[in-house]
Amino acid sequence: LSMRRQRRMCIRGRYRRDDGGESWEQILFGSETAGIIDLVMNPEDPSVLYAAGWNRIRTNLESIASGEDANIFKSIDGGDSWEVLSSGLPSGLMSRIGLYLWEGNPEVLFALYVNPSFQLEGIYKSNNAGDSFETIPTFNIPPNALGGFGWYFGKIRVSPTDQDEISVLGVDLYSTTNGGNSWLMSAPPWFEYIVHADKHDMVYLGPNDVLLATDGGLYRTTDGGTTWADVDRIPNTQFHRIATSPHDENLIY
Repeated sequence: LSMRRQRRMCIRGRYRRDDGGESWEQILFGSETAGIIDLVMNPEDPSVLYAAGWNRIRTNLESIASGEDANIFKSIDGGDSWEVLSSGLPSGLMSRIGLYLWEGNPEVLFALYVNPSFQLEGIYKSNNAGDSFETIPTFNIPPNALGGFGWYFGKIRVSPTDQDEISVLGVDLYSTTNGGNSWLMSAPPWFEYIVHADKHDMVYLGPNDVLLATDGGLYRTTDGGTTWADVDRIPNTQFHRIATSPHDENLIY
């Protein structure tokens, strides 16, 4: 089959199962070129879900990382039905969207939008479960904070004890403690190789105790980002290639 034919046959979207994984049903479909890149659930009411759509195709013939299906969807019935959220959010062609539901109040939802140039489009916050959004100031964040490949990141994280403490994860890490009125680089610049480039996840263990996942491993700060330590000896690994000998089928690399 041609790559385009395979793409058209691909059934993308959000799936649900309620039988331990024996069977799955599709509960949200964007388009043939769009999947779902992020999903958050209200911990106090699991029937309330938010999902982010993303146009993404990557084959040997084409690469798509933005489109008209970049939307935030909300369900209040566990995924049986969905509505597109729009009030206060950007429209038109967009790239990846990152979602974060604040632990302190499940009515508070954050969204980070990446534009078709794969830079930060904006950060948006809802205080009413997605009914409307307001813009978080980002004028102190450098225009190239996502390095021109925001499709690779799209992550936003917030302190569980302070909704004004927000972090944008990109090539470098930028954070605010005052709701976006000012932003600072909260980890050393990537080229110093103290903290590896390309930040993908962040977890708070305490008010000043944070784990940061990067392309180069795991880092931890216990003083709110003043110093960082490389967390070594993690019991995991990643395989990039597998090869077999053409002369001995039992020989595998």
